Amino acid sequence: MELDQGALNLWVRHLFGGEIYEVDTPNLAFTVTKPGDYRFDVDPSGLTRVTVRHGEGEATGQGNAVTVRSGEQASFSNGTSLEHQISDAPPPDGFDDWCRVRDEREEHSPSARYVSPDVPGGEDLDDYGHWQQTPDYGAVWVPAVAPG
Repeated sequence: MELDQGALNLWVRHLFGGEIYEVDTPNLAFTVTKPGDYRFDVDPSGLTRVTVRHGEGEATGQGNAVTVRSGEQASFSNGTSLEHQISDAPPPDGFDDWCRVRDEREEHSPSARYVSPDVPGGEDLDDYGHWQQTPDYGAVWVPAVAPG
């Protein structure tokens, strides 16, 4: 994935053998090495901040690779040199809270028992109907409709 400017929250549930998650910004490539919760902020001045709430990953560019661990935030400046500062992760803000609510909704969705997490919008079924068991078909989604 490429992020040229703005904010991105990435939740990686599992890393299967050979699977790679990479986020490219104007001054680094960040590879997720452990499942977890990651945030990336890229501002117009060329500063990239990588916040690892849970998990671990590695930033690469023209300098030595930089590992960012759980509970840390790394700020990268000066182009692709990987010049950086590491500090404690800041407390979650409004964007983080919004992302957390969406992630929890998806994680606790009744539809997640019947629809693969790879199917876009599967969790939206919960807002428009419910699941019931039938003898002929098993689990069936039934849309919610107004009487009449």
